[in-house]
Amino acid sequence: MHYSIAFALIFNFIISTVSAQNPEIISNEGWSLEKEKYGIKVYSKALTGYEVKAFKASGLIDASVDKVADIVMDIVNYTAWYPHCKVGEVLPGSNDTVQFRRVEFNLPWPFENRDTANKLEMSQSKDSTWITIYDAAKDYPKEKKVYRVEKTEGYWKIVKEGRQTRLTYAAVGEPGGIPTWIVNIFLFDSPLDAIN
Repeated sequence: MHYSIAFALIFNFIISTVSAQNPEIISNEGWSLEKEKYGIKVYSKALTGYEVKAFKASGLIDASVDKVADIVMDIVNYTAWYPHCKVGEVLPGSNDTVQFRRVEFNLPWPFENRDTANKLEMSQSKDSTWITIYDAAKDYPKEKKVYRVEKTEGYWKIVKEGRQTRLTYAAVGEPGGIPTWIVNIFLFDSPLDAIN
């Protein structure tokens, strides 16, 4: 697969992020396959405490674990390749293994753009990288005329699999006041459309 598949799976959706603290999202049980294209499978799952379903995307990539992890952590360049991403920025307090970030997404009228502020913690071994995404919405001021998404959690699991790398990205959050059809555009279609 092409590197663009890594980009597609890495998308930090408005509903962005899933925490290693939530056993429901980490569990492989209860996921329903929603779409499959380009070798990427996208699943959904209802989680306790969330109105919106969580999603999980997984696929194989022809790149090293380190290369895929570098792409995930390169938030500034999300705007160049991912649909609807308006801003990706690293926030103060970041270092080599912890990154604070803000991502803003364009939404169609009449909805305000959404953004997330998150803390990412990375742990690496020889053949894998785990990136846990925590909500940091209350730690950073929000932009005017942008709706701040709160209550988000997520993870990226990047594992060597033969000569390829398996990237799994799972996320859940409450985008607030957005109809299901718009949520579904981001949740299931955007990760696939990004590689066209």
